[in-house]
Amino acid sequence: MTKDNKPTNGRRYTITLFFNPDPLAAVFYYRYTDLFGNRYNDLFMDDTGRIYEMASVQKWEK
Repeated sequence: MTKDNKPTNGRRYTITLFFNPDPLAAVFYYRYTDLFGNRYNDLFMDDTGRIYEMASVQKWEK
């Protein structure tokens, strides 16, 4: 997929990062606010809660 076609909110994807070629399972969130009140737009979150912003994601697949 290209970044022109945004992924679907709340759906799980396999993502590849620019800095790590190993695939990761993550869920896409259009908007997210953490416990400290920090707000994020267009991010992926893996099962451990680690956040990956769109700028670090090379590609995503269903």
